[in-house]
Amino acid sequence: MANPQLEDGHTRIANEILDNMARIYLPPNQWQVLVVVIRRTYGFQKKVDWIANCQIVEATGLVKSTVSRALHRLEERGLITRNGKSIGFQKDWEQWKVSSIANCEKLAIRKQKLADRKPELAILPTKVSSPRVTQKKKENIQKKIYKRNNDTQKNNINPDKQDSNVEDNVFCLYEREIGKLTPSLTEDLKELANEYPYSEIKKAVRVCAVNNKRSLGYLKGVLNNQGRKDAPAYLLGE
Repeated sequence: MANPQLEDGHTRIANEILDNMARIYLPPNQWQVLVVVIRRTYGFQKKVDWIANCQIVEATGLVKSTVSRALHRLEERGLITRNGKSIGFQKDWEQWKVSSIANCEKLAIRKQKLADRKPELAILPTKVSSPRVTQKKKENIQKKIYKRNNDTQKNNINPDKQDSNVEDNVFCLYEREIGKLTPSLTEDLKELANEYPYSEIKKAVRVCAVNNKRSLGYLKGVLNNQGRKDAPAYLLGE
């Protein structure tokens, strides 16, 4: 049986904020992401914190694309502030651009009434194509799909997005195996991500964890010695 205690950590938040949050409607995934933002900021007595998308994915169980969309919508609604990966909760509830639950319930009732109206279907004349014409249409559709897929694959390479994914992976790996990130550490890790392949960084972080060395300097030392034959075995993870 769970037995949470305030002494084990708690999040301080004004009752006025909770009262106004109770009156707004948000989709479930946006609520999950908002709770994580509050936990990572107010839960550590901070107004903003450096939060990577992969950290929210791990905390909520949502997929990365859903987290990105939720953060974008929360920023549009004025519930959070963002500056890169620095995210904070907007406590000024008068700036929130959200609908109340009462308005959403009225809108849902109105949509249901519209859905209950069954429009009469127009009777359209039917035209039966010959097998040869049908086969030709299928071939044309398949050619268009094949061409669209090829064009999508050619244009789907986005170096900036790939670099961002590598950086997020390095951030999560460092925080999971070594320690909490800070803005200065994040900048150093970005430089390492640009200088070394992710596979080498992953191996070096594992060496740090095995040797119980929790510093960026030790991580850099492991990376610098990975290609040297005369490096000590404990720096090579052997």
